[in-house]
Amino acid sequence: MNRKTELVAFFISLGVIGVVIVASIFYFAITKKVETPPAVFPVVQSSTPAQVQAESQNPQQNVETIPTSTVILSATTSAPAIKALTLPYSLDAHTATSTYWPKAWGTLTFNGGSMTLVPDPATHGANGFLNGASAWTNYMVNVDTSWLMGGWFDIVARVANDQKNFVYCEFGPNGTEIIERVNTADTQIAYAAASTTNDTATQENFGMEVYGNVVGCMMNGREVVGAQVPQNESTNGGIGFVTFGQPATQKGVVVSEASVTPLGGQTVTVPFPIIVTTPTPTPTPTPTPTPASTPVPPPTPTTTKSLPYSLSTFNAADWVQGWGTFSTTDGVLNLGTNGSDTSAGIFLDGSNSWVDYKFTAYVGWVNGQLFDLVARRMDGGNLLECVFSNTLSNTNVSIDMISNGNTTTLTPGTTFTISDAHMFGIGFPVSIEVQGSTVRCDVDNQTVSATMNGNVLPRGGIGFITWDPQPGNSQIRVTKISVTPL
Repeated sequence: MNRKTELVAFFISLGVIGVVIVASIFYFAITKKVETPPAVFPVVQSSTPAQVQAESQNPQQNVETIPTSTVILSATTSAPAIKALTLPYSLDAHTATSTYWPKAWGTLTFNGGSMTLVPDPATHGANGFLNGASAWTNYMVNVDTSWLMGGWFDIVARVANDQKNFVYCEFGPNGTEIIERVNTADTQIAYAAASTTNDTATQENFGMEVYGNVVGCMMNGREVVGAQVPQNESTNGGIGFVTFGQPATQKGVVVSEASVTPLGGQTVTVPFPIIVTTPTPTPTPTPTPTPASTPVPPPTPTTTKSLPYSLSTFNAADWVQGWGTFSTTDGVLNLGTNGSDTSAGIFLDGSNSWVDYKFTAYVGWVNGQLFDLVARRMDGGNLLECVFSNTLSNTNVSIDMISNGNTTTLTPGTTFTISDAHMFGIGFPVSIEVQGSTVRCDVDNQTVSATMNGNVLPRGGIGFITWDPQPGNSQIRVTKISVTPL
């Protein structure tokens, strides 16, 4: 082969190699799948240990704050399609699963009808939102938890699918708050000093009521704060539970006996005012600022009182004021109204777990059209009451049951005659007796009874309510009480 032929062969070889290389590049360009990096949600930049970054974890996480000082993550998971849940609802072995409670922030574990919120080690909290409850509207949530060890626990209601809009009750060692979230921004609506317990052996009981734009928070079966939400942005939505601010030694908050019941009417009976957060103006510096006085908090709920129980000298610390005014001057319980109030109510702290008992009180009827002797009170929407209506020396007695906010008269009014000495002196004896589904009312040793059909209120505490259509014209005096088990 001459030199010219060798050069031609060489260039032909180079051309073939070039074609192969170009073809290979083209092949891989059209067949290789290029991974598109996932969208990155903005993360709050903070030097606090509450900051968490999602590293190689799908789905991505967006940052939420409950409260503003604490970063809480809620995964925007694509929840599996499930059958919509209806009310009433209870956390049982069927729904206490990751299908209905998908993992959000922290870790969720399940055991039969209970759920444990295991705090994330970096942010010391966990949360979960119930799947399939987006159509719920007006309802009451009740739940038991294990000791919080100084941390906080939230019940969340009216949760929208994107988890950006809802309202929640926050229970903690510093008090109880109603907080509204609108497009991820939180606003405190109302506050009460009622706080969680420091007793390691005490199981906590929390509740929340939502009806229309009215919200109430409950502890141990009683309302501790309630208000109207100024922006009713969520008319329906499900529930969730959040725990945060837990110490490193907290291995998990157990949620049990969780139930949700529908409400047929407005049940928040405590008329707290609306408190709307407004921008705070910058204060003008002064050389010697005067510190603000610290309000004295109401007494912390006590542990459960035992039966039998009696009082002949009253102390304000034993009672939880619902509304109206009360005092224990000279050891006598005075309950009444003033100003624009037409009604007043007060309830014995620590009596929420009582079941079958007879509650007797000596009542002096000072003013007002009627008063109620209350038993088996779980909250303002679930209780039994003997209603005593005053018509001079005659008393009309009826029995009412309030269940889920709906009032049912179990027996119409029966008229009894009582002595004037009892009416205006040391007080006349009245009693309410609850045993199983039977309710009895007694006034001056005269009795009327009824039977609860259907929804039997299983347990609850005692109290008094007084009312008159004229503002400031209702008052009773109670000189002694006794409660005996049946």
